[in-house]
Amino acid sequence: MDTLKIDNIIVKSFSGQASPEESSYLETWLELSETNRKYHGHILQVLETLKNEKDDQFEVPDIDSEWERLKTSIHVKQKRKNLVFLRVAAIFVVILGTSFLFMYNSRQVKPEDKQFAVSKQQEKDTNTQTNIPAADTTKAKPAKLQREEYTTLADSRELALTDNSKLILDPNSSFSFKNQKNARKAFLAGSAVFNVSHIDNKDFLLATDKLEVRVVGTIFEIKESSGKKKIDIFVEEGQIEVFSKKDKTNKQIISAGECYVYNVKQDKFHQKNTNRIKLKFSGLKTKFKDFFEKK
Repeated sequence: MDTLKIDNIIVKSFSGQASPEESSYLETWLELSETNRKYHGHILQVLETLKNEKDDQFEVPDIDSEWERLKTSIHVKQKRKNLVFLRVAAIFVVILGTSFLFMYNSRQVKPEDKQFAVSKQQEKDTNTQTNIPAADTTKAKPAKLQREEYTTLADSRELALTDNSKLILDPNSSFSFKNQKNARKAFLAGSAVFNVSHIDNKDFLLATDKLEVRVVGTIFEIKESSGKKKIDIFVEEGQIEVFSKKDKTNKQIISAGECYVYNVKQDKFHQKNTNRIKLKFSGLKTKFKDFFEKK
């Protein structure tokens, strides 16, 4: 791993100056291991601490001279890990200094700005006295919908979504959700158990790499095999429609108590015995009581 390269990218990402390519490189690096994610978290802590301790004004030092000064202030035998943190700190001083100076200069009010502010206040006072509403010169932008994103490592996790739906996300899985005006759209990589709330005229549309699922309001499970060759779909309550992404005409309706397995290579659905899955759900109901409560 090129330590200096990843340090630079983390600092640039923290300050909002990373390019799309650098951001993509960082995301891929974080997915490689838990060690990488812990290192990233530790670096962010250091940067956040440094950021909070800085004043609005200071002289921006040269990065190379700052690094040399920091190196000479430590013992030769100090651990390499600390050297990395100091290197990051040196880089961050320049970035943070530039950002603060920019923000400071942006906050300085020019004389013409002051005159404009006085004129606007006088206009506002006049409109208030005469009950004449000021003209709206700006068009309000609609609020951007926030995407909910979750990832699990070694343990399952129970999640509550903004539409009152819930899910139990299995280990080593990821899930994203967007509650749009006319539809609820979600994507699952891995396995999860869903308890989807019913909303009139607003289906819950779940996609995986190989399947698309349309849900009205029900409890069901999608479980991907470790080799990603098969996907089990079990419905505990309600009914769902499952479509193959290879062929949208290849559709399977699955009702409560039924279990189907989708063979990725064959692009086919096969019904299977549900005894083992029902046993699993019995255990889940004991562990996650609130999850199975009626809405």
